[in-house]
Amino acid sequence: MLTAVLGLVDAVEGDGVGGGLLTAGLWSLALGAAAGTAALAVPRRALVAAQYALAFAAPVLAALD
Repeated sequence: MLTAVLGLVDAVEGDGVGGGLLTAGLWSLALGAAAGTAALAVPRRALVAAQYALAFAAPVLAALD
């Protein structure tokens, strides 16, 4: 939710175009969801760690944009 809010604020206050870091943040959310789904099928600690790392990286990347 925070990533989407940061993206919308950037679109309204900025030039209306999302930058590369915003795109990377949104892809990070998608990859985190895929890692979480994979962790359900094959329980591995690395997949769960990757899911959390990607989930925390998404708003940080969006805020840097």
